[in-house]
Amino acid sequence: MDQNSAMRAFIAMPFHPSLDWLYAIVEKNCLICGIEPRRVDRIAGVENIWDAIVEEIRNCDLVIADFSPDPMLCRYELDTAARRNAANTNVATEAGYARALGKPVILLTSDPESLPFDWRVKLAIVYPKDMSNVDAIMALHRRLESALDSEKAKWAKRKKREAEESERQKDEMDLWREQEREKLRQEVAEKWAQLEREIEKLRRSEAEKSDRKAQEAQRSTSEAVRTSDDDLIFERESPGSLLETGEEQQGRISDNDEVDEMFGEEHLGAVKDMVRKDVEEEEIEFAKPTWITSDDGRYRAYADGVIEDPKTGLEWYCGPDEDTTWDMAHAWVCGLTVAGGGWRMPTIKELEGIVVAGTWAFYPRYLDPVFPMEGGYWMWSGELCDDRGKPRTQDGNLPCARGFDLGISRADWYGRNRRSGGRVFAVRKNHVIRTSDDGRFQAYVNGIIEDTKTGLEWYVGPQENTSWDEAEVLIFKLTVAGGGWRMPTIAELKGIAEKGKRKNEPKYLDLIFPAHGYYVWSGEVCNEKPHCAHVFTFHNDPPEILGRCHSHGCRWYAVRTRKKWRI
Repeated sequence: MDQNSAMRAFIAMPFHPSLDWLYAIVEKNCLICGIEPRRVDRIAGVENIWDAIVEEIRNCDLVIADFSPDPMLCRYELDTAARRNAANTNVATEAGYARALGKPVILLTSDPESLPFDWRVKLAIVYPKDMSNVDAIMALHRRLESALDSEKAKWAKRKKREAEESERQKDEMDLWREQEREKLRQEVAEKWAQLEREIEKLRRSEAEKSDRKAQEAQRSTSEAVRTSDDDLIFERESPGSLLETGEEQQGRISDNDEVDEMFGEEHLGAVKDMVRKDVEEEEIEFAKPTWITSDDGRYRAYADGVIEDPKTGLEWYCGPDEDTTWDMAHAWVCGLTVAGGGWRMPTIKELEGIVVAGTWAFYPRYLDPVFPMEGGYWMWSGELCDDRGKPRTQDGNLPCARGFDLGISRADWYGRNRRSGGRVFAVRKNHVIRTSDDGRFQAYVNGIIEDTKTGLEWYVGPQENTSWDEAEVLIFKLTVAGGGWRMPTIAELKGIAEKGKRKNEPKYLDLIFPAHGYYVWSGEVCNEKPHCAHVFTFHNDPPEILGRCHSHGCRWYAVRTRKKWRI
């Protein structure tokens, strides 16, 4: 049946002139509601009445059945009143067939007692037995129009769902066909490449055979030069033979050059780089995210250049290794956005904290390995002072600023325009706002949650319903703390959902990972159904599959690996 055709209603009622006024009312209300009324006696060209009724009921969207007593039986004095009040058997048969097909049925009757007992569970519209009762006729109009409008709305919703389902199936079929075409293209390309390799192999084999035949012919034509002196015969190899031996060696070198040309340094270097990259990623996926530490393990330096001091709770970032004035240093620190920003110039006390004397006199123990600074010998602080070195913090027009001299390991003051040997470090507070009970997870003020066990960093998205495609775009555009975020895998989500003491209670989820939805999206798309993706729920172990357009109760987490430096 056409999706754009009008709704059709089959009218099952006795064909008697006394009920023509009722049919007119039903027909008028159907047309008002945009429904096409169909009655079998009004259809032209009907040969078999029962086949026509069956066909109409199958193709209709609604059945309106009049269960009033048969007017033909009421003309006769029958044995009992029950038989006179019995519903029309034809109408009951047609309504029962429609009910078996799942078609909605609107019941009409002039006498509720005429309804069969199994139909009395459904509400029926009662109409008067004649047209003299105007109020009853108007009530019939209203109730019939209301019932038709309700069924029309249900029919429209059903048609809309069917159209959406048909469109979805069409999209899936188009996607499946495109995937099959792509697989076929890849198979053809692989077979073609294999055929080209076989042809090239045959060509090389024929060229080698030709070269060997030419060399054998040249050897057979060369003659050994023999000389005799005092009956002594000296036999030596001809210069042509020596030359041929050199040619053979040159041929082998040429062959190697051909191999190098096909699989030469550039190609092998690219392969080695790919293998090295894969190995490095495998090594660092769950590695401890530090690349260099001080002797006592106080400092940890990360790939983004941030140096963490767990002892004081400070994070450091080294400026460029070039001479810098105080104003240049201040401007550089104010514009620094590495790892989420929030940087400032350090105080003298903070600089003194990282310059601890080593084994030699005035030698900073931690500065060389952790804080790379080769050319400078003093560092700017954020403290301004007057021309006598007296600190003043409220006047921004003061001509001097305080710094820390590495050579004498103490604070000094310099003109703000001085550049020679001056360097700048940026500092900020390491804002750990909460930690899990066992110390595995640490949540920072910028929203990042660090997993010290796996080396992963997490970021929890807003508590809003989000589809998979929306989550993918949001995570791709996420720039918190330097960016580099991605969607997690199911294995990574399981890693943070360790069970607590009670049943189905995550150990770390309530404190560290706020989740008010039902599911968390993963980055794993179903191979069999590309329009679906895997989701993880923290209260049920097995992961589930949802359509990528589904958003109700779905949240997103972003994850990244804080890679370690290699030195």
